[in-house]
Amino acid sequence: MPFLHLLRLRALAILLGTAITSLALISLAALPAVPVIGVAVATVLISINQLTKHLTATMCTSCKADLVDQPAGEHGVICPACGSLNQRFALALPQAADDDEGESVQLTADSSNSEKRKA
Repeated sequence: MPFLHLLRLRALAILLGTAITSLALISLAALPAVPVIGVAVATVLISINQLTKHLTATMCTSCKADLVDQPAGEHGVICPACGSLNQRFALALPQAADDDEGESVQLTADSSNSEKRKA
């Protein structure tokens, strides 16, 4: 099972375990609900924060391999360890240096289309 799926499963287990424990404390021990819910929310937030604190933007979501030195393609970075595609890097591609040429080609194409419409 990929790393990110295990992480989500652990977070769900923490959330459900805390909810069931809070419900049991409120109903069986007759404790006031507000303090128990407050402690439960704090416990879930701290637990999930500790669970996800090692996630970085350059980590493979399947095997936790470091992807800093890997080249980014059009759809993301391919992990050399497991071969999975990490799409978080797709938006971090560097822009081409010849942006002015692309704009001039677009402008000439637009002007030729408008000339055809007039004729």
